Amino acid sequence: MRLVNDEVTVRAPAIATGVGSPFGTVGLCLGLADTFTVRATTLAKVSDDAFTRGLFAGLESVGAPLFRPDITVGTRIPAERGLGEETSHVIAGLVAAQGMLGKPEDFDILGLADDLGVDPLAAATSLQGGALVGTLHLEPPTYIRPTLFIPDFSALSSRWTPEANEHVKADKVCRAMHTSALLGAVLAGAGDVHDLFEATEDVWALTNYATIVPASVALVEWLRESGFPATLAGKGTAVISLTPVSVAVTEAAKSAGWRVLSTSLDLRGTEIL
Repeated sequence: MRLVNDEVTVRAPAIATGVGSPFGTVGLCLGLADTFTVRATTLAKVSDDAFTRGLFAGLESVGAPLFRPDITVGTRIPAERGLGEETSHVIAGLVAAQGMLGKPEDFDILGLADDLGVDPLAAATSLQGGALVGTLHLEPPTYIRPTLFIPDFSALSSRWTPEANEHVKADKVCRAMHTSALLGAVLAGAGDVHDLFEATEDVWALTNYATIVPASVALVEWLRESGFPATLAGKGTAVISLTPVSVAVTEAAKSAGWRVLSTSLDLRGTEIL
């Protein structure tokens, strides 16, 4: 297959997966995005980054000629904070490849992402937008308007895997099922804003990750004590409240060194602009 377009621009939104439980099955696509403009050249230097890996994997999957991509990046997603930027960049690369090939209908982005080792929930959330509960795609009620709290520190990804034992496994499964069922009902419009508080509660996660990201866990606990449905945004240091917070809370968090971003859910997902 040959290239149809020698230049495309792709928008890659941030995601929060495992909302309510880092081991759950709920993913949210957030209204905060990086952009990539890629142009086919013969001179640009090839870099080994997530976007380029996705781009080349997409082109190679249909036997299209490879090239040296000239890539311009617009960055808005805070890096290494648990907001899925690497997944979103891989998906953006695959979408860019699809666009350069003229958007063939049989181009299997999620299958290619799986071949690249991308988590299926994260990949589908990034690609489709909105909210996912397992494989079910939803458009959540309008009262879900996330607020992100971004610190100036990250945490080593290798520390996010707790010691495996049967008790932990059982606890993870039980908590993930409970959270996914309740939060899924809320996201589908069956509950209301008050149900979000219980749907985002995960005592096990907060207890186990208190030694990995103590400041983030402390913020989650403070926000919840203040009446907001907050949780860790994923396996990272960012914190998310699924509803807007008060001005007083915003100012207090900023004074403590947190960057506070009022955002929305992105219902479009990764797309060519």
